[in-house]
Amino acid sequence: MKKHVAIVAIFLVLYGVFVIALMPANWLVGQIKLPSNVAVAGVEGSIWQTNISQVKVDDIVINNVESSLSLRDIVRRYTDVGIFYGKFSQ
Repeated sequence: MKKHVAIVAIFLVLYGVFVIALMPANWLVGQIKLPSNVAVAGVEGSIWQTNISQVKVDDIVINNVESSLSLRDIVRRYTDVGIFYGKFSQ
């Protein structure tokens, strides 16, 4: 009986890890309540490598935003997120 419980527990832990690792960024952004002056369009990728086609804050538009998050940095408690963007227009 203990062996079956251990196998089920290992399966559930691995399932949780894979769900988080493969989580789509567009689903995650949909779960976050953004301020009314912020609009995000064209979110693609996973939570580890995300591409956003456009971010609009008030009247400022930022195109081609890319972000990256490293599991190694999370484990080391160094939560630095790399964010890169192109074409800035107002």
